Amino acid sequence: MQHKIRKFLTHTAIAFCAVAGMASAQAQKVTLATAADSFQYILQNIAIDRGFFKEEGLTVDVALFDSGTRMSAAIMSDGNTFGPVGLIHMIRAASAGGRMVAVARQFDVLDVYMVMSNAAIQKTGITADMSIDEKLRRLKGMRIGISGPGSTIDTNVRALFKARGLDPDKEVKLLPIGAPANQIAALEKNATDAFAYPAPWPIIAANRGLGKIIIDPFNDNIPEVKGVPFNVLAVGRDMLEKNPVTVEKLARAVTRAIKYAKENPAGVKDLMRKRFPDLEEGVFNTLWVGYSKAIPQEPMVTQAQFDQTQKWLNLTAQPPFALTIDQVVYNKAAIDASKSLLGK
Repeated sequence: MQHKIRKFLTHTAIAFCAVAGMASAQAQKVTLATAADSFQYILQNIAIDRGFFKEEGLTVDVALFDSGTRMSAAIMSDGNTFGPVGLIHMIRAASAGGRMVAVARQFDVLDVYMVMSNAAIQKTGITADMSIDEKLRRLKGMRIGISGPGSTIDTNVRALFKARGLDPDKEVKLLPIGAPANQIAALEKNATDAFAYPAPWPIIAANRGLGKIIIDPFNDNIPEVKGVPFNVLAVGRDMLEKNPVTVEKLARAVTRAIKYAKENPAGVKDLMRKRFPDLEEGVFNTLWVGYSKAIPQEPMVTQAQFDQTQKWLNLTAQPPFALTIDQVVYNKAAIDASKSLLGK
């Protein structure tokens, strides 16, 4: 009898440990460091809403930040955090010895719009059909809201001026205002003349009658940003070194999102529409034409993308950066995921 009891208890303990181990594997918690939802987060949103992170065994907690620099700091300081970071931040971090690495593409266009108040448009005389060069010259003296110093948005605005031989610090006043809700409020209260941000926030401001879009990354000819992606999925090198399986899971979740976007374009559009229900239907459809084309076709960060991004970043960098792709990008997990899920 005692033998049977011991055997029963042993089997029960083994079963309990197995179940506990399975639960532990299924409940691996990671933190997603991100900003207010924008159209550029298409793959991230697919992976969340379609359950791809969950199916890869990851439980994702979301932490919101108001600039890419703060997101980068969080990712580098915590071996359990990942997030969508501008590739320029990866280059800056690597140059300064920061422990962060890009493991997958997120969005292939630098999609920073600029919306200007009605009063400022009247003052500057800017019209939609003007060249980007003429628009930039007419911005002299304007107060432009940005997310934060050193952010991708800050760099983008500065590079627009630098590429045309203008000094942004002499031409305009850049105001670090943070989150998009703050940007809209500042424009409405005449605390700024314009602000730069990805969609839909500048478009929302324009729809409210607060101003008009004066710089459109999908329709204006801005040669220096062609081939420059906005976001990549970034992890800290501590995660890569200590938890490479987690990195593989993240790359697979993103690749599954790419595959879903290829096979279900209508489903992706519907998913994003539900995330921005207050955006006017016509405006959403117009935006979607451009944004849907910026979804990556594969998860790897290419050599050409890296080179063009570093070249663009060097418009504002002193001294210029001269890094190699291997110092910034870890493509192995993305390559393996692409072979497995995309067949290439």
